[in-house]
Amino acid sequence: MNDFKEIYSFGSLTLNTSLHYLKHNRQIRLSPKCTRVFALLAESANNLVEKEHVLEIVWPGRFGADESLTRAISDIRKALKDFKPGAEKAIKTVPKRGYLLNTALLEEAFAEVDQQGGELDENVVRESTPPKTARYAGLSRRLTTFNLIISALCLFIIVLAGYFAHNKFAPKHIDSIAVLPFEVIGSDPELSNLAKGLGYEIAMQISFQQHVRVASPMAVDRLDSRLKLDEIASVLDVSHIITGSVNTVKNEKTISISLVHANTQKMLWTEQHQFDENSLIEIYKSVLTNFRYLGDAKALPIGYSDHQAIKPSAYANYLKGMQTVRSQLWYEWAEAIPYLNRALDIQPDFYPPLVSLAAYYSLSSYFGGRSDHLMKARSLLDRAIASNASDVEYLGAEALYHLACASSGAEKERCSLEEALLFIHEAITLAPEYWAPVYVKGLIFEKQDDLAQALALYKRAKELDANVTGPYVSMADIYLRQNDNDSYNKLKEEYVAVMSNGTGVSQSAEKAFELFHKRRYFDAYVLAYMIESKIAASNIKELKIRIETELGRDLNLNGLAELPLNAELGPIYRLFGLGRSAPKEAVDLILQIDENVTYRSWLSRQYAEIMLKFADAGEINKNYDKLIRAIKRSRSPREHTFMAYLMKLRNQEGWQEHLDDVFNFKLNPSYKDEYDFHLAHAESFTMLDNFDKAFEHLALIEQGIGKSTVASFSPFMYWESPMIQPLSDDPRFKAMIDRENKRRAKINARVNAFLEMNKEEKRALFKRMKEKYSL
Repeated sequence: MNDFKEIYSFGSLTLNTSLHYLKHNRQIRLSPKCTRVFALLAESANNLVEKEHVLEIVWPGRFGADESLTRAISDIRKALKDFKPGAEKAIKTVPKRGYLLNTALLEEAFAEVDQQGGELDENVVRESTPPKTARYAGLSRRLTTFNLIISALCLFIIVLAGYFAHNKFAPKHIDSIAVLPFEVIGSDPELSNLAKGLGYEIAMQISFQQHVRVASPMAVDRLDSRLKLDEIASVLDVSHIITGSVNTVKNEKTISISLVHANTQKMLWTEQHQFDENSLIEIYKSVLTNFRYLGDAKALPIGYSDHQAIKPSAYANYLKGMQTVRSQLWYEWAEAIPYLNRALDIQPDFYPPLVSLAAYYSLSSYFGGRSDHLMKARSLLDRAIASNASDVEYLGAEALYHLACASSGAEKERCSLEEALLFIHEAITLAPEYWAPVYVKGLIFEKQDDLAQALALYKRAKELDANVTGPYVSMADIYLRQNDNDSYNKLKEEYVAVMSNGTGVSQSAEKAFELFHKRRYFDAYVLAYMIESKIAASNIKELKIRIETELGRDLNLNGLAELPLNAELGPIYRLFGLGRSAPKEAVDLILQIDENVTYRSWLSRQYAEIMLKFADAGEINKNYDKLIRAIKRSRSPREHTFMAYLMKLRNQEGWQEHLDDVFNFKLNPSYKDEYDFHLAHAESFTMLDNFDKAFEHLALIEQGIGKSTVASFSPFMYWESPMIQPLSDDPRFKAMIDRENKRRAKINARVNAFLEMNKEEKRALFKRMKEKYSL
């Protein structure tokens, strides 16, 4: 971790590393990364600073950050030139090596000047001043009194002018704002989680204020770090931005938070606080109080900090958990759960984590079929009620519980969709500009089969925040149910455009997945590698792992088998490794994690595949009910082949009827799952001993027939399906495996060559790849 001084001075120019600005008569704001680059040059003034050293300190572990450094240097030079034309020459580029700050040039450009523009010389001033005599003493006293009166009047006029200027020029109403992730200088993950969690909590509370639209944390997280504030404002369509950064100077942590008018770059206010557990609540209240003063005059709910005496360590753990909750989809909250539980261990009556956990358990029950989570949700909500919970998040969690409960058929005497509507209506009344309650209301109407009303509410939620995924997914589902392919395709195009945030990253991700499904693994791998550091999406990591699994890259598979279960995607990644190297361990693992995370349809599919492939008859009989539930949650035509194969293993009659469901399955033209469609047919024809038809479908898969929504999450190759193993003695099967092995060897050689390239060679390949696919 680098400790920078708070102030660097060069004549009349100062660099403030805490508040991120340059000052000379006026202030010009710098991004935190520009500030750190300038500070590094200042620390080694008049000496060469190697480019690699700057990249290591400012962009640690980020591949392809050279362009970001070049842009940062350009932004610093522009700021210097805005102050004094020619001052930008103080930063010298040493080709292919780095940069040098010439302080002599900088100090000459910003030499202290008097009001007439001449240099000040204190000795000359003292010598040219005539000595006082008694003759002038009385006059001096009278002038002094007169000057004091004039000074007081001037001060009064300045204050009065400032008041009117503020009322004329300060924003009386802030209609849109983004809270950027509070940055931590250094590599302390716990401190980073704490700072981000505080920022997200501030954003959430501001979003409850009427007439203020707040950019979602998901949209902010997807931003390209190279964007400047005005570009960020344009991408997110906001007028104001709150930024924050945590600095460590001499082991003392401080946080600086600013509200900036995005287009003019003017700071409306800036505040600095000590940053530790004991100061978090005061920081939170101070920022919201300042925002309320500058923005809407209506009351801004400060929240639970006014209702409860909060223990600092409980609040700190809550914030660490919420940085995941605010920025991820609900099924990716696993990393947040330990923090929220720890907050409750410290303070059992602290209701925000009670409400967040209740919402999670209700969502996992509604979307994932975990009816056993309903009792947990109800218990948590009852505890929240005892702690006087009454805010928007509590009302939303109650609505989710009643929706999940009424949908499951469990404990119906305690819940109903009517109750869900009452709670969510009150939440919308309290926070009409917050997208989540509107979206939940749409879920309730969809459950009542009022698709028109549900669609209207999903559209409204999307209008309130176009950067969250939920409304798009629910709208797409309705369009598909209505066979409205035109609306579905338009929505998909809109979603891709929004998710890219003007950076093209989402477009590259879409192309990477498209290439993967067409079995063009090398190009898909290179694109995934190219954008991995620029996109906050776990599916890109999953794609890389899936490609490496398809290619049988042993180094990756061995590492996957050692991954811890407590990681967000630890189970799924471990299964990729164990499914090949340790079948018995794979069965043990899938049995261990089934009760926790099988609400994901693709993990249910893995459960079914691993059990049917490796488990013995005793394990299948013992876990029969779980296996049936997993098969039914697989959500693909293979659900029917799984069921037919299970019944055949158990010598049950009627297994052929499930194969009829496969043959009657129709692909939706807008949402093709061709891989599973053809594999299910190959499995079905194999079980019916029609090998010729089975090989026809396997040939289509081998050619790369197109999109698959769930094949990416299977630990097995298509030829490893237990249902098609009777084909293994056929010469056509052996020829297919030989072709696959040769193809994998060829692609692996290309991947190895790519990984051995230096940065310049990789950058050239990336450029060619972008041109090839018009990215």
